[in-house]
Amino acid sequence: MPIPIPYTRAGVFYNRIRDYMTTYFTGNYLDFHPEYNETNYMGAWKFANPPDMIYSFKNIGKAEITGFQASVEQKFGDYWKGKLGYVWLHAVNKSDPDMPRQLLDKPQHKIDIGISYDNVKSGWSGSIWGDYYINMLDSNSVAGNGNYISSWGVDTDGDGDVGLNDGSHIELKEGGKPSYTKKTFGIWNIIIQKRIDKDFLVYFGVDNLFNHRDYDRALQERVYKMGFNMKFGYDGHKKEESKKAVVTSVVAGGQGTGVAGNDGNAVVNEHGNIVAGGTTSAAAEQRVQRDPFITAPFDIDKKPGVELIGDYQARWNVHGGSDKPVATVTATTHVGDAAKNMLDQKGHGFEQRLRLGFDARIGDNMNVTVLGSAAGMSGVDTKHDVSDSKGLNHQRLDTIDVTQHANKWGFSIGRLTETMGVTGYWFGKEYDGGRAVWTSGRNQVRLGYGDFSSTTGINDSAYTHATRQTFYRAPTVEEFAGIHYGATGMAEGEAIVPEAPDTINFLQQLKNASTPEEKLAIVKHMHELAEQAYGGKVIDTDWSGEYSVIGPKLSYTYKDALGKTQTDTVNMGSKVNYNDSILLEGPSGMKKWYDNNSNDIYARYQQEAQEQSQKNGGTFIGWKVGSADAVKSAVYNGMVSSAYGEYSLGYDYYDLDNIKYIKGVPDVALRYFETIVSNLQTSHDQQSQLPREALGNATSLVVKVTGTVLQKDTIPAIERAAYIQAKHSFSPDFGVMAWYLRSTGDDNHSFAAAHGDTNDIASFDQLANVFGVGAQWHVGDKALVSLDYGQNRTDFGRYMNGHTIYENHEAGNSTFDFGGRAAGGTPHFWVARVDIGKSDTDKPGSWNAFADYKYFQHGSFFGGNGTEGVPDRYLDGIKSFTVGGGYVPAKDILLEAFYTFDAKGIGKRDTLYGSENFSLGDYTRIQATFRF
Repeated sequence: MPIPIPYTRAGVFYNRIRDYMTTYFTGNYLDFHPEYNETNYMGAWKFANPPDMIYSFKNIGKAEITGFQASVEQKFGDYWKGKLGYVWLHAVNKSDPDMPRQLLDKPQHKIDIGISYDNVKSGWSGSIWGDYYINMLDSNSVAGNGNYISSWGVDTDGDGDVGLNDGSHIELKEGGKPSYTKKTFGIWNIIIQKRIDKDFLVYFGVDNLFNHRDYDRALQERVYKMGFNMKFGYDGHKKEESKKAVVTSVVAGGQGTGVAGNDGNAVVNEHGNIVAGGTTSAAAEQRVQRDPFITAPFDIDKKPGVELIGDYQARWNVHGGSDKPVATVTATTHVGDAAKNMLDQKGHGFEQRLRLGFDARIGDNMNVTVLGSAAGMSGVDTKHDVSDSKGLNHQRLDTIDVTQHANKWGFSIGRLTETMGVTGYWFGKEYDGGRAVWTSGRNQVRLGYGDFSSTTGINDSAYTHATRQTFYRAPTVEEFAGIHYGATGMAEGEAIVPEAPDTINFLQQLKNASTPEEKLAIVKHMHELAEQAYGGKVIDTDWSGEYSVIGPKLSYTYKDALGKTQTDTVNMGSKVNYNDSILLEGPSGMKKWYDNNSNDIYARYQQEAQEQSQKNGGTFIGWKVGSADAVKSAVYNGMVSSAYGEYSLGYDYYDLDNIKYIKGVPDVALRYFETIVSNLQTSHDQQSQLPREALGNATSLVVKVTGTVLQKDTIPAIERAAYIQAKHSFSPDFGVMAWYLRSTGDDNHSFAAAHGDTNDIASFDQLANVFGVGAQWHVGDKALVSLDYGQNRTDFGRYMNGHTIYENHEAGNSTFDFGGRAAGGTPHFWVARVDIGKSDTDKPGSWNAFADYKYFQHGSFFGGNGTEGVPDRYLDGIKSFTVGGGYVPAKDILLEAFYTFDAKGIGKRDTLYGSENFSLGDYTRIQATFRF
């Protein structure tokens, strides 16, 4: 096979520019913390508060750009092609002496390399390509580390030593003339594409494949991208084709499947419109599926009998939270049931659902559908984002639908599934009540009334609000110890908690104790709680060392070099790990410890005495006290005297002339107390001075406070409501609808909002007064565009769509007063969705894909969404995108995947430190359904 001739092209170019604009570094800085400088030790922290480099635009006048470029393309076989390109560039500054001769951001050489694959028959194609930039002056990288700060280890005061007086060092001085770094780098990218048909293509790609990073140029790190390209519009030749119209079975609705074809009187085209035959009866009209937008609730072609129905679904949900390291409490504030929102922890879970039931046709005009389910969580699946149970331990009656057909009417009663709007995003679940549906031609009206409480109500809202409450919280380290420590870390008095139990305020307990034994027991209890809070190694012995048990001085005799008997003394100590509290048991604890260590302690006494004797040129003879047992007994008594001798524990050094003490504290209790407190302060919870959750787990929530409590918002369930929906198809491809739902007989619902030292209470007895409109447009044979818009025009909706009022609040700090809650505007929602294809469990190989954008203001939505891809939490006051798709690998098996991203709160929510804009982590759902 002959090798194809490569395609080659080359060219030269020359450009002369009179007014060339460039960005450049001015050599100046915008310093927000000038007090951190080279003259003081705070400059060592300059790296945490660096100045901004000031850039500007500049007309350098004349410039010339001369170059040569060439490229060659070569085919390899039927599908592969390679490309190589080269550019030489001579880009020079001709007039500005303050700027480099080489123009900024213009490489001297550029090399392009690429390989591509294209198989038209299979529909697969792809490319991988790289661009190399050689010898480019980077306008964002100043040479000589001019845009870097050196901190620590820099002798900035010139005394020849690095010490506390040394600060930071900025390489380029203010106003200096900068020079720029010359760089060479390459960026590689890849993309893979699959053409499904002539109008539809999907792709997956990676930009910056090898994740080249350059912080100076702010290059984007590796990016994964996926998507589809779709072409749609009028395609004339397909309009002449004629097909049968199929009504797809809906298990929950009990509609069945029917095919309309030639019956001697009526013939239907691909859209189900009657194109031949004379007049039609109501029954014949009912048999014809006019278009997918108008669906009758009763299939009169269905044969009498009973059919068992059901499915099994396995689902995997993943919530990609941010795992915020947020404190859940301060001294006067507490995160109540809003902790999930504040922490935003990642989560995932598996769940399954089994549904069984029957679909029965009774006579010609009645149909009964009953469907029950077993799942891991109670209630509808939209109420939770990640299931806590993998079992089938909760049972529920999903559907009981008794429908009576009468001419153009269908009357239903039971637990009915109803889709509000075109998409069903606002509501797509069940309610308990009745429904009447009138269908005629291209028009349909649906009326219903019932109880929606089983599927509505949002108890997992991502929104929070501040209230004023009395609550119990965990102690701070100071409250745990009972000592207040000043800015220098010095004890400056007591930190007394009123009515404190025996799990905190240990200093005060020591003050009230009358005997050394009581004080030992108090510190032992303190040690046990600290261990319970932080595990068995509450004390960092690398920092704190160990408790020294001091032994007594014992006399021994030895013979010196002249043979004379001499006397000397030796004393030895031992160490006890502060994480071991045995010595706090008193002399009995000392006895246990000493019995386990006496031989080792005696051996060290013996060794020390012998070594001292040898240093004095003599030989060890023996101990004054006598035998080894006598030595051990003397050492034990001395250690008991040392460890349990009484000393004073200082707790207030604010006035050095009047230091306050607790007297009569055994030495071991005093040392343990001080070590426990210092380690709690410095070795745990990032040295937090706030209430410690870990301590609270050990002490219980024992500090009574009246303050601010964050609570998650709750959207009440709609108890009873009436609705009407009206649809009209203008053509087989385009339909519109309007709908209205109003709650009736609502209970009075009250909501509290913090205002100063009290709460404002708002009450509402009308929850829902919702108007909605929608439209649906079939684009070609495969694409469907759906739109929904609506409003909840109630005071309750406007209240939830409002915000907390912050008084005396300055930007940049977290000090403020609450001023109640201000109502917002009428909350609205809208949805835009594009569908391509259709997954049909009766057709192996069928598939669908969709993308949507959802915008639901807080207060416009009540739960029970029909998206299938996200829980209610991701619609309440949230805007987001979702992409998803399904595939039928075999008959009765449907595989689906949904990915929701860029989920952001439309309004703000309260935190411990003021209001915040927030986002929810990406949400992924993968599920497989087997129908039987």
